[in-house]
Amino acid sequence: MSSTGVAADTPRLRLVPLNLTDVDAACAALSDPAVYAFIPEDPPCDAAALGRRWARYLRGPADESADEQWLNATVWTRSPSQVIGTVQATVHPARRTADIAYLLGSAFWGCGYGTEAVAALVAWLWHHTEVARIEATLDVRNVPSRRLLERLGFARVAFLPQADFFKGAASHEYRYALTRVSDGPRRAVPLAEEDD
Repeated sequence: MSSTGVAADTPRLRLVPLNLTDVDAACAALSDPAVYAFIPEDPPCDAAALGRRWARYLRGPADESADEQWLNATVWTRSPSQVIGTVQATVHPARRTADIAYLLGSAFWGCGYGTEAVAALVAWLWHHTEVARIEATLDVRNVPSRRLLERLGFARVAFLPQADFFKGAASHEYRYALTRVSDGPRRAVPLAEEDD
């Protein structure tokens, strides 16, 4: 499978397929240390470092025979036109699942942009792929991201204790899922009840 991009429009945003020509425009929002507080990745130190990271995303999976397609987009505001973040989906066609991720510069938090961008990504996946289930995994401390997913109908389906260790602390994680119902509304379907 390959790497490609997502293109979508919302009332306030444009999702544009990831392109190395946009690295300079994205660097300010994506070099923000606050964005990386709950993920095992550090902010790029400059545009060149961000460009190397994006080049890796554009190459796609190292194993070309893997049942994976990497979809990436920059998130732009319409007015003024500026990059405020990214959305990503790793699609597994044989399993009909996708794992999503998203980053938004902290200057744009609290404006509904994250919800709007992720909703656009989800809609794009429903309409342009055969995906039947979309999942997202996040650090339990990332309360705003949990609320974002819940606003969009995702249900918490798993608790993963000590899933990772980074920045000097253990990362306990929640997995969220949204399942498409055949020819009906999309709704979250929990796999099992989980204790907090």
